Amino acid sequence: SCTKNIRIIAKNKADCTILKNGSVFENTTFDDVVTSIQNETAQSKYDCHNTQMLIDFVHPKTGAVIENLPLNFCSFRTITLADGSTKKALILQFARTLWKGFAPFGTNGFNRWKYSQLRKWLNASGANWFSSSYTADILSPHEGSYTDDGVKGFLSCLPPALVELLVPVKIVTQAFFDDYNEDTAIDDPDYIDGFDADITYDKVFIPSFSEMTVTAGSDEFFPDTVFEGATWDYYSALSSEADINRDINGEACSVVTRSAYLDGTAKIIYADSLTHVAPGDVYSANSAPAPAFVLC
Repeated sequence: SCTKNIRIIAKNKADCTILKNGSVFENTTFDDVVTSIQNETAQSKYDCHNTQMLIDFVHPKTGAVIENLPLNFCSFRTITLADGSTKKALILQFARTLWKGFAPFGTNGFNRWKYSQLRKWLNASGANWFSSSYTADILSPHEGSYTDDGVKGFLSCLPPALVELLVPVKIVTQAFFDDYNEDTAIDDPDYIDGFDADITYDKVFIPSFSEMTVTAGSDEFFPDTVFEGATWDYYSALSSEADINRDINGEACSVVTRSAYLDGTAKIIYADSLTHVAPGDVYSANSAPAPAFVLC
C-alpha cells in the first residue's frame, strides 16, 4: 500500500538522495530521478504515490534561506508542452506557502490568470519582473504585498538544478469575459468546449478549482468542475473534510486557485478545505498561493 515514507532530497543535479522510512534507500542523480519519472518506473521503484521532495528556498521578501522545504508529490500526468508534444510528467506543489498575502493576483479587480501579476512573478527570475499588460495594470502596494523594488522573481528563489528542469506546460483556465471592457491590450478568451478560456504555457502555476477537487454545490457562478484539469492525486487521496490550508510559523491562510469567479471581475476562488470554497477579492491578504511545477 502507498505510504508517505519516501523523500527525494536534491541538493544539485549530481547529488540526490532517496530516503525511505528515514533511511537512505538510494544515492542517485536528479537526472536519473527525472528519467524514472519519464519512463513511468518511479512509482513502482519507490513504492509510493504520496512521496515528498525536499528543496532549499530563499524567501523572496526576507532573503532567509529555508532548508529542506517539503513539496507534495501530487500526480503523474500526461502534460502538453509548447511545441504540442506530450509526455508523462510529475506535478509537484509546495506543501506550505512561505508568505501570506505576499504575491498579488492582479490589479483593479481583474481576475484572469493569463494577465495576473502572480503569474508574472512566479515565472520570472531576477528583479524588475513586472510589466504592464493593460491600461489599468499598475503594480501598487497594498496590505500584505509589495512593489517591484528589487524583489526577485520566484524562479530566483529555487535551486538552479531544479530550475533547469522546468519547462512551460499547457495550462487551461476558465475566463471571465467582460463585454464592456474596451482595453485593446486584453485578448478575448478562446472558446473551448463551450467555455471562455485562456491557454497559457507556464513553468510555475497554481492549481485550479477542479485540480484541487473542491466542490461548490450548484452555484452557477463557479467554473465547470472538470474543464480546467483532472484532480491531482494528492487531493484525491484526502478526505472530503481535509484541511488544505498552507501555513508556516503557525500563520494559517486559505489557498488561492487560478480559477475565476464568474460573477464579476473582482473575484477569484479560494479554498480552505475540499468542501469549503468561496469567492474572494484579488487583493485578499488572508490567502496565499501554493505554487506548482512539472518535472519532465
